Amino acid sequence: RVVVARLGIVLGRESGVLANMMPAFSAGAGGPIGTGEQAVSWIHVEDMVSIIVYACTNPSVSGVINATAPNPCTMSDLCRALAGALRRPYFGIPVPEPVVKLGLGEASAILTEGQVVMPKRLLDSGFKFAHTEITEAVADALKR
Repeated sequence: RVVVARLGIVLGRESGVLANMMPAFSAGAGGPIGTGEQAVSWIHVEDMVSIIVYACTNPSVSGVINATAPNPCTMSDLCRALAGALRRPYFGIPVPEPVVKLGLGEASAILTEGQVVMPKRLLDSGFKFAHTEITEAVADALKR
């Protein structure tokens, strides 16, 4: 049996998107990438680990699964959640897309264009997410 997990943007304190965004947001200068309206399919690191364990121990899970929270958000929602969790102001001044593309190259597409990915097969199989709302998930990820 083979299981392939397609991950969303992983929310964890020590690495990934939050770690990269925290310096600007801690200084009160964080803002969305591009328009801020692009979709963000995300996953809390705790749920990511739970999905891996679930997939390994549940024989009915096979093939490709989307390891993303069931409630995608916008880039602006993610930024507001991060500013709120850090108790910093949020002015919503965007980071221009060309700057992101210059720094990340082709990898910037996921942040500048967005993508809605739903975990339908996981939900249908009975998996229960611990973190389904972006505000709570970001706050919890920063506590760990």
